[in-house]
Amino acid sequence: MRSPNHTQIGHFIALVLVLGCATRPADDGKSEHVDPSSDRTTSHIEITDTYGHVVKLEKPAQRIASLAPGFTEILFAIGCQDQITIRDNWSDFPTDATALPAVDGLEPSPAIIAGYDPDLVLLCFKDARSQKSFDQIGLPVAMMEPGTFAQVAEDISKLGVLCGQENRARELASKMLQVKDEVSRAVKETDHRPLVYVELDGSDPARPWTVGPGSFIDELLTLAGGRNVASDAGSPYAQVTAESIIRSDPDVVLLLGNKDVDPVTAVEMIKKRTGWSRMSAIRHGRIISDLDRDLLSRPGPRLAEGLVLLHRALHRDGETK
Repeated sequence: MRSPNHTQIGHFIALVLVLGCATRPADDGKSEHVDPSSDRTTSHIEITDTYGHVVKLEKPAQRIASLAPGFTEILFAIGCQDQITIRDNWSDFPTDATALPAVDGLEPSPAIIAGYDPDLVLLCFKDARSQKSFDQIGLPVAMMEPGTFAQVAEDISKLGVLCGQENRARELASKMLQVKDEVSRAVKETDHRPLVYVELDGSDPARPWTVGPGSFIDELLTLAGGRNVASDAGSPYAQVTAESIIRSDPDVVLLLGNKDVDPVTAVEMIKKRTGWSRMSAIRHGRIISDLDRDLLSRPGPRLAEGLVLLHRALHRDGETK
């Protein structure tokens, strides 16, 4: 996947929203449907997606259009990988996913997707035009946009219902929540709450992009026992000034930017920025540059791994990572 450093600003924001969808929670359920014309009860699969849309299937989906990396990772993790017939072009984990045919993840074409004859389309953002197009050609659509770690676990359970792996999905969701609880207990045992600056895109050092409330990274940072210097930002992803970051004097700098730059080079580059050497994080070598952004932003099972790694990195004394 390309880094936001290689995109225009508008494309960067759109990409972040696709890779880390964020919105409100939804209900769950697998129901029994009573046919009023019959004395017998007919089972069908049913869940309610993020937007309150009831998704009904007569049987588990066998040909799934997985149009976001989080969906693809979940489906592989719960054993439904063989049911994916097409993916978005950002779905690159696990490696086996890249062997699947792909469509544009930012502007998926309903016509092209329909050509793969899916019996379920998974969308991570609400696009009324796309939904209408899928409805017109008779393709069931589920739109899931979890905004929190707990909601990701909830959506994993829902996808398990839709693809016929309900038990495995519930087990995975339970393990994720267990990891969250374990990290929370560890955080309560220490008074150390480092102030952290998270950089998503530093291609313009004077106006870098960071994360604010409403993003997965911000929530994971809090769960891991850190404090976000941009906690008062007005959006989940914000462009800030270098001066404001320097004034905040963070204890830790977390670099989640260009994947094409190795971690050591990334550290050296930020050290050379004008005025940044005055910050506590730079002076004490508290720069974390080797955490994979996907572990902290993709709404899938690897968020648990990202949370554990972030907690370890924030509470390890003094060294540059």
